[in-house]
Amino acid sequence: MSVGLGLILGGATGNVCDRLFRSQHGSVVDFIAFHFWPTFNLADASIVVGGALVVLAQFFGSGGHNRLGKGELSGSADPKSTDEQSAGRVQ
Repeated sequence: MSVGLGLILGGATGNVCDRLFRSQHGSVVDFIAFHFWPTFNLADASIVVGGALVVLAQFFGSGGHNRLGKGELSGSADPKSTDEQSAGRVQ
């Protein structure tokens, strides 16, 4: 998720800098041209790829955390509670 957000922020920053600091204010230079796709620049590609990564991260989840919060997928929201329970059984 953080990579996707970083790509979006970096692409947006690149486009804003291009608009502010070029001699022709208000224009962005698009230099990647495929014959079958509209012309774009690296910042545009970064925004699109970052957006796709954020959507995929939201759709598939991440890192073994359940949707309700931190913890194990076994249903315990507090990992300490399971450790204390198992420690109580051993003693």
